[in-house]
Amino acid sequence: MLIQARVAPGGPQLMHNVMRTRTRTRLFAHATLGAILVSCTGMSPAGFWLTYREDLVVNEHSNQGPWGGRRWIHWKSVEPMFDLADVIRFAENHGWECEESEEYSAGQIATWVWGDTSVFPLFYGFTGDPGWKHSHPYNTDFPRHIDGEAIVVRCDSGWIRVRPGTDQESTAFGYIVTSRDRRRMAVYHLWGEA
Repeated sequence: MLIQARVAPGGPQLMHNVMRTRTRTRLFAHATLGAILVSCTGMSPAGFWLTYREDLVVNEHSNQGPWGGRRWIHWKSVEPMFDLADVIRFAENHGWECEESEEYSAGQIATWVWGDTSVFPLFYGFTGDPGWKHSHPYNTDFPRHIDGEAIVVRCDSGWIRVRPGTDQESTAFGYIVTSRDRRRMAVYHLWGEA
């Protein structure tokens, strides 16, 4: 019996190059897919919050870069859905360490403004004074989503903040805000150079 071997046009070297190209293409595809999954899912800072009651997310913003980022997410429901104990448990199950909650009146929250814009100011040394103003340009990057009475929980997110141009580091806190009637919720997170 005679066995014939077939050689691809261009010889064995061409076959080797084709195999190498396919392998590179597959590796590139896997790396690209991995990068997309990391940037779009809970693996990015505070990204896990996008999986909390996904059907009730009204809007969200995320600007994540290699040196820092910010994220806010806003939920809304017709029925009271945001039980604070459940929300804190979710946060802690994802590595956040939450502190005691703090209540704010509608009057206090009404002072959270920057110019004519309602903001969430707790990242920037909010003092509680009615005349409070802060010149940090990021104030408008965190719009206030709850206007009435609210409960705020500050959590250590496990990330850090760095004052730009210095080596000064501090804890990157995440904030959970729920309306008193449990129908609205917002999460705010700021990390890295900020």
